[in-house]
Amino acid sequence: GAKDDAIEHLLAHRTSLTKRDKALLATLVRDRPCAVDIWRELANEDNLDALLCLAKHYEHTARDYDTALQFSTRLAHIDPKPTPHHHRIARLERKRAALRSSTDPNPSEGQVVSAP
Repeated sequence: GAKDDAIEHLLAHRTSLTKRDKALLATLVRDRPCAVDIWRELANEDNLDALLCLAKHYEHTARDYDTALQFSTRLAHIDPKPTPHHHRIARLERKRAALRSSTDPNPSEGQVVSAP
């Protein structure tokens, strides 16, 4: 269809694409490792789109909440106005705390631990 034709055209002309466009193309063709590499390059330049993509990738795909939180925090520092970034940070902190409490072999006294 039209989407496949567009992707094929972009692939044929990828040497003239911007890094951002290459990352989007890699995402469209499901080459996640390539997209992440390009997003990381762009994130080093404090690119907001790249930081957001990495935060989402590490939260939802890699399930690496610490790394997702790092990218979300950088994003919030660069773009400090109240945004969804702040909601993401709060959500990631909750997820990270829940994960740590469920895997803590020596819970604190008085902490309730559910049976496996």
